[in-house]
Amino acid sequence: GAFGGDDENVTVMGESAGAFCIGALLGVRGAPRLFEKAVLQSGSTGRVFTASTASSVGADLFATLGVSGIDELRGVPGQQIVEAQADVIDRDIGLRNLPGGRSWGVVLDGTVVTEDPQAAVERGDVADLPLLVTTTRDEVRLFEVLQGDGFAPGDEDALLDEMRRAEVDDPTALLAGYRHQHPDAPLARLRSAFLTDLIYRWPAERLVAGQAAAGGRAYLAQFAGEPYGPDLGACHASDLPYLFDHLGAPGRGNFSAPDEPPHRALRDQVIGAWSRFAWTGDPGWAEYRLGRGGYRTFG
Repeated sequence: GAFGGDDENVTVMGESAGAFCIGALLGVRGAPRLFEKAVLQSGSTGRVFTASTASSVGADLFATLGVSGIDELRGVPGQQIVEAQADVIDRDIGLRNLPGGRSWGVVLDGTVVTEDPQAAVERGDVADLPLLVTTTRDEVRLFEVLQGDGFAPGDEDALLDEMRRAEVDDPTALLAGYRHQHPDAPLARLRSAFLTDLIYRWPAERLVAGQAAAGGRAYLAQFAGEPYGPDLGACHASDLPYLFDHLGAPGRGNFSAPDEPPHRALRDQVIGAWSRFAWTGDPGWAEYRLGRGGYRTFG
């Protein structure tokens, strides 16, 4: 309200870690009443770490920094903490998102976050809050390219084993499906497709399905634009240049898209849809329906 907005029509929006934080808010009793709508881009209710995992990561951080408690930690320079925190989690995006994976994120601590937020959604706790949930077509391609040769599975059995650890019922059939979609792709690209589904797309669909089953409104969308070219494809964060109008923007580095007609058209579509959703709770396409699905593709 202090900025001239309507303080009774608040939309929270986040991408990646921001979206996972919003997903956790959906399960915090009382918190959803502070906003009327939510946008989750490349994130969902699907990543909340256990208290035991958090305690283990915290203990390893203390050991790495050579401190015994919070009081000593306060005396450690911030940059030293930033450098150490990467050493106590799983650096590989697959490892840190598989069951038992270690990362920094929201914790089911029993005090602030008292239950799995997906359960709260399915129970109908936030059925009155319209949700807009999006993914990008090639989310994990970004990590595939950045990690290089270290991202590729050692062989097909290694990829199948990763699928088993992710509790996939029939890894062989799933891998065959990815091969059918990407007939000439190397194993790294097939792993990228699998992790895109595991970490982002499947949890996004569970979220909107849970909201729809509880009688709430949810909208699903996928970004297919390629602002950084075909090597990265529609990778993680490829939606941001359009949403924030960073077309040909100097100083935006990797978060800028070319200022060309196709990209301008996509920018206008995205900003228009997000604005409509923030104002009315309806981005302009059919809401997700159980048994019929439904989503909008941008790009």
